[in-house]
Amino acid sequence: MTRAIIMSEPPAKCNLACPYCYVPHNFDRRNDTKQVTGNDYLRLAAKTGADKYLFWMCGIGEPFMIPYFREVMETISPDHKICAVTNLSYFGNNTPEHLLTLNTKNIGMYWSVHWKQMKIHHVLDLTLRRVKKMLDGGIKVWPTIVMHPTYFDVIDDVLAAMKKLGVTISFCRYRIKQDDLAGLKEERKLEAKYRGHPQVCWKIWDITPEAWKVAGGQCMAGKKQIIVDAWWRICSCHGENNKIFFGTFPEDIDTVNLRTPGVCRSPRCPCKHSVFFGVNQKFPHTFADILDGWSDFIDA
Repeated sequence: MTRAIIMSEPPAKCNLACPYCYVPHNFDRRNDTKQVTGNDYLRLAAKTGADKYLFWMCGIGEPFMIPYFREVMETISPDHKICAVTNLSYFGNNTPEHLLTLNTKNIGMYWSVHWKQMKIHHVLDLTLRRVKKMLDGGIKVWPTIVMHPTYFDVIDDVLAAMKKLGVTISFCRYRIKQDDLAGLKEERKLEAKYRGHPQVCWKIWDITPEAWKVAGGQCMAGKKQIIVDAWWRICSCHGENNKIFFGTFPEDIDTVNLRTPGVCRSPRCPCKHSVFFGVNQKFPHTFADILDGWSDFIDA
């Protein structure tokens, strides 16, 4: 069995306005109304030659606010893995709860925990109940939190909630936009206090800088990985000097000629999810090294 990752960035609204969001305030793609289907994604995935797929739906915003997202999940999840990068705390529909009626062993949630924003918008309890339903129904949930200064005074509350849910949460280092790590002086205090805490996973924190140092590695982006970006462009990756554009999604699916760049020439890989899938042979880690139960999820 060979598996390819199709990473999609469908533009989607977001109601939280987090102060650490890497999406620029004037980014207008969130209002995109283009309609696509689950079958469009399956047709693109088939071009890789793989027989099993992972669809990593990392919307520029909240994927579950996209009108067509329920159909995409219903179409893909019976036979292939699909993981949504989501805050699960938006206002609107019950699509996450509806997922419990589908093939839950094929569905994952890479949950961005925006604790203070959830409290501000009075959706914290709703979100925690929603996550418990996901977990009880057999859906994998991997919580992550960006260690921005606004969170330093609520970490204990977050960890208490994670303990109640029975999950560990991945601490992620704060980046300035899509650029380098912020290098906050408070980070050493965080590590001193929470290293060894049973509810905290430090694996993403530790290897994020290493994930960028992939230049010179043999890269399978373009075959083992395809990206549909926020402009609906089908491309190989996000890296400078390495990105190959194949066409527009979904209009050009039937005519795309997928290929790999060979040796990576990018000064850094801006999207660590790509290298976590093992796309670049120079990076020694994968999702299995950082997400609890990943192997059980992807191999099931």
